[in-house]
Amino acid sequence: MKRFPLTFLFFLTLIFLSYPAGADAVYGQSAIKQNYTDNQGRRQGYWIILGSLSSDDGYNANQKVEEGEYLDNKRTGVWKKYYPTGSLQSEINYLENHPYGHYTTYYPNNRVEESGYWTANKNTGDFKRFHENGKLAQDFNFNSHGKRDGEQKYYYADGTLQCTVEIDNGVAHGMYMLYYPNGELREEKRITNGEVEKESVKTFTLDKAPKGEITVPKLSAEETTPNKSDRPNLAEFKATGSNTLYNRNKQITQVGHFLEGRLWNGKWYKYDENGILRRVEVYKEGRFIGYGIIDDSNK
Repeated sequence: MKRFPLTFLFFLTLIFLSYPAGADAVYGQSAIKQNYTDNQGRRQGYWIILGSLSSDDGYNANQKVEEGEYLDNKRTGVWKKYYPTGSLQSEINYLENHPYGHYTTYYPNNRVEESGYWTANKNTGDFKRFHENGKLAQDFNFNSHGKRDGEQKYYYADGTLQCTVEIDNGVAHGMYMLYYPNGELREEKRITNGEVEKESVKTFTLDKAPKGEITVPKLSAEETTPNKSDRPNLAEFKATGSNTLYNRNKQITQVGHFLEGRLWNGKWYKYDENGILRRVEVYKEGRFIGYGIIDDSNK
């Protein structure tokens, strides 16, 4: 049997004893502490957030919800989040606790839902959203100020072009073209600084009604009372009157006229847990009437 010198065993023991408590992973020669909190109570290094540490519903206590790096209690680098099924939900780059750089979100079937870039709480550069079947749904471009710019494209669920519109610094300005699912032109019009030139509107019909058009489902109205954490732009919230409310990230949440504490006529901006704007809901006389266009002015 091979014998090891006593000096070798002595140094091996020293190495073992010097291994820091709480270090759960070793990469190369460096020991990385996992789920480490420093003496000031700040999260540092690599963290795996389990269901027991998360406020998200649907996860077991020992199930992985998300993982990534903290620096002085702020998210940094790539963070991954998972569905309760275990499949990947998103990969988002962070800087100083805010989404920054490339991000990708996924459907539960593992197909890409959305891909783009995030800078200072604004989309910038190329942006693509996909249908759940993997076909392209939206193809946008955002300028450095976070406003849509250039030709924007929308697609039917089968991947055929549905609509194109020209945008100039967040405002519709140019030609708007709408197509039937079979590719034939349905409507065209010219828009100048957000206003439609009525004399430019042309519509085209088919012999048979087209199939497969995308329709917006009717939704019941939500309670429009502001969240307790939202704050008005003025010192005091006016229960009846005009208000603009902001969340903790200083993003607009509700804007318009309120009646007895409820949003009566205006818009409600809905964000996901990463601060990314997902939709704009329009309310009239306290009822949800449809979705507004994400015109980039609130980013």
